[in-house]
Amino acid sequence: MVINDFSKWTPFEWDTLYSFTPYTTKETIYEVVGYKWDNISETANDNMNQIVFVKDKKVICYLYGYPENTNSSYHFGEYEGEYVTFSSQQKLSFDTEIGADGIRYFNSINH
Repeated sequence: MVINDFSKWTPFEWDTLYSFTPYTTKETIYEVVGYKWDNISETANDNMNQIVFVKDKKVICYLYGYPENTNSSYHFGEYEGEYVTFSSQQKLSFDTEIGADGIRYFNSINH
């Protein structure tokens, strides 16, 4: 299945999406997002997701964990530094598939 506009697919509105590389420190995440919220965790494995959705400069959704625990895995392409960011105004597209392990894999389609 192809998702042509991820902002239309999510069940909530967001302005900005941040995806952080494994092992990014909490301090870096707070600095990039612009403030501290809740008690977040640092990833402890290369396969973990760490994604933050922001609306009106406030975190509205925080996805963290192993794909087998969240039933989803996201690949946003190559990172330059410790994170990538996308605006909801961008057409963020994914090719998705459900693996034999039951995990939905979201693989960014680069235009």
